[in-house]
Amino acid sequence: MISVSQIQEIVSRYLSSGDAEKFILEFSAASLNIHKSGDPRAIDLANKIESKRADLHAALISKDSFNKFLRDMLAPPQPYLISTPVATSSMSAMFQSNRLDWAVDLWGASSIQFGDKQLASECKS
Repeated sequence: MISVSQIQEIVSRYLSSGDAEKFILEFSAASLNIHKSGDPRAIDLANKIESKRADLHAALISKDSFNKFLRDMLAPPQPYLISTPVATSSMSAMFQSNRLDWAVDLWGASSIQFGDKQLASECKS
């Protein structure tokens, strides 16, 4: 079963060596029939990389853009800053982020505020 970490290792080797042919061979072998033997996160990651590879092949993006996508994919997620709501409505729209697993009060977060910032992970839902 192919995992996210195995795909990330292949990407990391490519970014450090710059050997595109080796990357294609390793990634293709690892992602072959991934829908049958991979975990859901690995399948999603492989699909995203395949999509960017197709964009690169069709000259819709540059090699630098492709490499930046891969570097960003390997980077750990950074916390987002949001405005602390001054007042909230009982009918606030709530949105669940799959990536960060915390709720954001869209009514309060969308209001314009100055200087009253905190990490999104510190907000109370």
